[in-house]
Amino acid sequence: MSSVLLERNAERIDSPAREIALLTISAPAAGFTRFLAAPAGLFGRDGDALLWAPPAGDADAWTFAGRGVAGRVVSSGPDRVSQIRAGAMRLLASIRSAPGETDPPLRLFGGFSFRDGEADPGAWSAFGEASFVLPRFLYAERAGRAWLRAAIPLDEPDALALAIPVLYRLRAFLAAQAAPSHAATITSTEELARPEWDRRVARALDAMRGPLDKVVLARRTRVVLSGTPDIAALAAGLPAGGATRFALSRGNVLFAGATPERLVSLHGGRLRCDALGGSLPRGAESESDAEAASLRSSAKDGREHASVVEGIRGALAPLASSLATEGPGVRTLATVHHLHTEVTGVARGGVDVLALVDALHPTPAVCGTPRAAAREWIAANEGAPRGWYAGPVGWMDASGEGSFCVALRCALLQGSEAWLYAGAGLVEGSDAAAEWRETSAKQAPMLRALGGTP
Repeated sequence: MSSVLLERNAERIDSPAREIALLTISAPAAGFTRFLAAPAGLFGRDGDALLWAPPAGDADAWTFAGRGVAGRVVSSGPDRVSQIRAGAMRLLASIRSAPGETDPPLRLFGGFSFRDGEADPGAWSAFGEASFVLPRFLYAERAGRAWLRAAIPLDEPDALALAIPVLYRLRAFLAAQAAPSHAATITSTEELARPEWDRRVARALDAMRGPLDKVVLARRTRVVLSGTPDIAALAAGLPAGGATRFALSRGNVLFAGATPERLVSLHGGRLRCDALGGSLPRGAESESDAEAASLRSSAKDGREHASVVEGIRGALAPLASSLATEGPGVRTLATVHHLHTEVTGVARGGVDVLALVDALHPTPAVCGTPRAAAREWIAANEGAPRGWYAGPVGWMDASGEGSFCVALRCALLQGSEAWLYAGAGLVEGSDAAAEWRETSAKQAPMLRALGGTP
């Protein structure tokens, strides 16, 4: 059964979206970390927060941070993407901006779980299968300029009168000297037992004698922290190089990461995807060139990468009037090298970013091939639901444009507990010990962000 609802704060309503007014002022370009460190009391009872920070040099150079919720769209079931589209368009159509106001652009932020129709227990239940929010208070920054914006539901008594002083207090807070944020340290770590990992890899390789060509096996690590880290401290620790930093909170549950993989972006009718497949842990700086050459020459990694590129092109072909690829090359991050191919093209008329997301997800890079068989194997063998790990996270606007990444190099936090996720693409010839080292390297940046020293 599918459902889509517009939410008012924590209360779900089926009625059409209310009118929402926007009020925007200029602000000091103090950075998203400073905005996220603002006292929670400024924002009332809404505890939700968000961060979207693309890497330097990205064509869409806007960085956003938000607090509170002025509007939300949620959905579930096999039709969740189309239902989110309908609800999002209703919500965006209800928003009234000042004549001529274009900056910052108006966007909804959110994402989708890896799998629909799967009951995610525990902390993941706060996120559901799909949800997007219009932040009540937004910080936006681009090219050294910054803005603060309030989204004000017009049917809330005194909403405008309450929002105006908050905006000016926020501006004063951004201009003031920053105080240290509350960081935590890791006190204990609970790993998946190594023999169990080896058994799961062996089962996957056995399955490749039958219906599977590739499957991506996720590894989850639980850590206990010395306290509850605030979102500002965690965001400050997310690695920036070549990655999109993201964070989404639902009440007291936070999902955050720094992902290297763009699922798809759509701007001016042009689409762009990153195909990542085939990885190698990165060693010392002096060894980097040799490691990259080794990855390029690896037949096993080459096969894995080719399946990702082929899968992306096949999914996009019905929706694009032209497609081109550039690669493979090697993308080097702090702890991992990846084979990388950029796929670009022109979307057919009427195709929006959510149609592209729906066609692409899950790619062979996070699921496997054939897709249906790989998804069934993952559900039967991983041992725990993925939640939003490896799902699409990003933004959309009223014109149907947007940008989505694959939620990788990430963690789910609730109180003093965190669950870290990483995946390994398994093909014929994969080695359990090597894939364990690779997933350890992929988890290392988030461990550091949480205060650990892997």
